[in-house]
Amino acid sequence: MKRLNLLLIFILAFQVFMVKAMANDELSPITFNGFEEDFHRVNDAVQMLAELGAGYEAARVLEAIALRADDTDFGNEARHILNEWGITTDIVRKGDIKDINAKIAKARQKLHRRHSNVAHVRNLIELGVYAEAAHLLRQEGVKTDKGVTERKWGEILHRYHLPIELLYNQAEDVNNELLKALRAGHKQNQLRFQIRLLRAIDPESSEIAETIFRHSESHRRDEDHDRHRRPFEIWVEGRDDEPKENESEFKIEELIPRVVNHAINIANVNKLSARILATLVTEVDPNSKSTDKVSALIKKLSILTTNKLGSRIVTKEGKGADLFGTKQVRSYHIELSDSAIQQLHEDPKHYVRATFREGDDVYKEVGVRLKGGHGSFRMLDGNSKAAFTIKFNHFVKGQRFHGLRRIILNNAVQDPTYMCEYIGYGLFRDAGVPAPRIGYATVAVNQEPYGLYVQVEAVSSDFLKRWYSKTEGNLYEGSFRDVVEWRELDLDSNQGRENRRDLRRLAKSIEKADDNNPWESLADYVDLGNFTRFIALEQLVNHWDGYTQTNNYRMYYNPETKKFEFFPHGADQLFQDVRGNIFRDQRGILSRALIQTDSGNQRYCQMMKQLLEQVWDESKIKSRIAETYRLIHPYIATDLEKGHRVEEFEESIRRMLRFIDARRYAVLSQLQSSEQSPSWREYRRSGFHSYLMHY
Repeated sequence: MKRLNLLLIFILAFQVFMVKAMANDELSPITFNGFEEDFHRVNDAVQMLAELGAGYEAARVLEAIALRADDTDFGNEARHILNEWGITTDIVRKGDIKDINAKIAKARQKLHRRHSNVAHVRNLIELGVYAEAAHLLRQEGVKTDKGVTERKWGEILHRYHLPIELLYNQAEDVNNELLKALRAGHKQNQLRFQIRLLRAIDPESSEIAETIFRHSESHRRDEDHDRHRRPFEIWVEGRDDEPKENESEFKIEELIPRVVNHAINIANVNKLSARILATLVTEVDPNSKSTDKVSALIKKLSILTTNKLGSRIVTKEGKGADLFGTKQVRSYHIELSDSAIQQLHEDPKHYVRATFREGDDVYKEVGVRLKGGHGSFRMLDGNSKAAFTIKFNHFVKGQRFHGLRRIILNNAVQDPTYMCEYIGYGLFRDAGVPAPRIGYATVAVNQEPYGLYVQVEAVSSDFLKRWYSKTEGNLYEGSFRDVVEWRELDLDSNQGRENRRDLRRLAKSIEKADDNNPWESLADYVDLGNFTRFIALEQLVNHWDGYTQTNNYRMYYNPETKKFEFFPHGADQLFQDVRGNIFRDQRGILSRALIQTDSGNQRYCQMMKQLLEQVWDESKIKSRIAETYRLIHPYIATDLEKGHRVEEFEESIRRMLRFIDARRYAVLSQLQSSEQSPSWREYRRSGFHSYLMHY
């Protein structure tokens, strides 16, 4: 009903817009010539109409544009869209609404499939899965002619500098040649992107790198041009060996030694610039006389810095290890009676009785309730993708599932990648900050498929045993409550013998803390090393809805150290804003005491640099993404019932990869020009600092 109302409102508003435009003659050829912005605005509206199921109305708009803006780019584009949908202006005028809607729905489904296939191949290449990408490209070369292939795969061919002949050549060694071309094209794009990003933190090295890169790219284009010209063309036209007037005067062999020396000189203070320059030299002139120096420099830069994080190490793998990781996608079936479903409608957070199946294993009388916060909660109404908490020992004492009392099945409605928690929590664990393990499962409820779910390790006593030798401490969960609101914070453990003296002491210590150096006393109550790693990582991965917002965080009072330790929660919206400011306004009073004081800010900045050096390894992160992507892609691609559409998944993965590639540069740029707010005691919303970078 809600979707229908939205559709009717949108149709009415758009029809009013079009009537006014036509009345004012705004659809005349004169008006539309050169107005690309107008076209995109109308095109987006037309596509939204079709997406909402109003294909006939969208077709009528396009027909009006095609007729009124005849012989213009705008009119031609309108006809092009109609052609893609398999209809003409004559068909629209005949007005068979049912037939037109059916044609458009079928055509759009085909277009979605085509776009998602192209996006899939691009993501495979960006993740370094070249063999699979090459296989899919070669399949197309066998099935279609060159004209169709160029239209469908033009973006891939252009982006990675692939000659279309490689897709059609049937020679035995052509597959190796295609793999080499994909790898080379991807590497070249990565280098170009890194050089562009380098401008934000080291303009001098960036300028040097751009000069060399332009020279190598020009040389490569000349070679490619000759390779794809016939011998007769080369003989007639020549090889263009004569220098051109606008060609740079330098010789690459004279510049390389200077570049190598520059890279060596800055290696101790700017490893990133030195690494990019050294890599560029090996690409541009692999036979350089400076090869030994470059190889030694790259080897030196690849040596990991000794771990100075002082981080906590997980003490044991723990029970249920086979449920997590990327070895397989498990399959679960939940059986609920009509009365149990009715109870969940009335009280979604109350456990009801259910039967839980995994293959031939049957668990009866398990507790099931719905989960999720303001953005992720969905009702179990047959139309939405509800999330579940399954508690196996709620009604049957001692019942376990793979040794665990409880599992959590997240619906990922706020995470089209399905990976934010898997990749994000992995980085927290790498830094020694306790974080849940993640796995994947498909879920069906009463035989109805609900699609792919993210299986999250429950933060319970089972979880605490993996990280701490003593687990009787209080475990708190923050949900739009700060630590000073000690009476309001959710207590997730020891409910039967509730005692909040630990949290009250912390709140009192915050009141008495020194204005200039609060951590001189706060460090007696909060593990400062853990908290600094936790906050720095939240900002690094852009967990904007964590403790920064005094939401989605957990804190454990460690009985051994008698200090609070923090760890992440609800991390399903990470890696979104590559420019996200690491000095953004903080609602949490403890993070303000860290970031907005001189001594705390110094510690925070030092920790951020250590995380970039020791934890934020782009190749390692992308390898994890690739592993997960290959595991879950088939389940997304089948477009199971209530999951995300495959094209939304592919686009979100692309954005995540761009974040991973660019985040280091954004953070380093912000570290170079950090600012502090006047007082850590008061939350002042001053707006985000801008990170200016062409992206």
